[in-house]
Amino acid sequence: MRRCVALPACLFVNNRGSSLSSRSFCFLAVSFLCAFLAQCLVSTRISAGESPVGPYGVWLAEDILGGGVADQLRASMEIRLSGETKGFGGCNRFRAKATVLGETISFTHIVAARMTCAPIISGQEAKFLRTLARVQRWDRDLAQRKLSLRDEEGHELMLLSQVD
Repeated sequence: MRRCVALPACLFVNNRGSSLSSRSFCFLAVSFLCAFLAQCLVSTRISAGESPVGPYGVWLAEDILGGGVADQLRASMEIRLSGETKGFGGCNRFRAKATVLGETISFTHIVAARMTCAPIISGQEAKFLRTLARVQRWDRDLAQRKLSLRDEEGHELMLLSQVD
């Protein structure tokens, strides 16, 4: 959780009359403080569960490459505003870096643990991670709480549901 600390806007006040430079300093300091507090408010609202429009949030895989998923494996991931992405592929935890620019998204630096699992579990996890590396675009249905991850041509690679 991000903590916000308010800093004093002006540390120096000239009692003999303010020069233009000290007024400018105070104006800039107050402007900076307002921008800082506004960012803290946004960060606090997002951390309280209000996900911004975008691919951000916690997602559960419903379909990978049109082949569905094994329900009991619960492949999932969290995409943070910072781009930090972490999740569970069904057997192992993974992490990655998401870069979001408008409707484009890419996942790089995908790293996963390598515990031995049953072949069906390992197979789905490998498919999930390989598919994640191919993603180029995203589309979000706010009403249905779905995130569609697509290739460059717009073909759906993965469908995910938002988790509360």
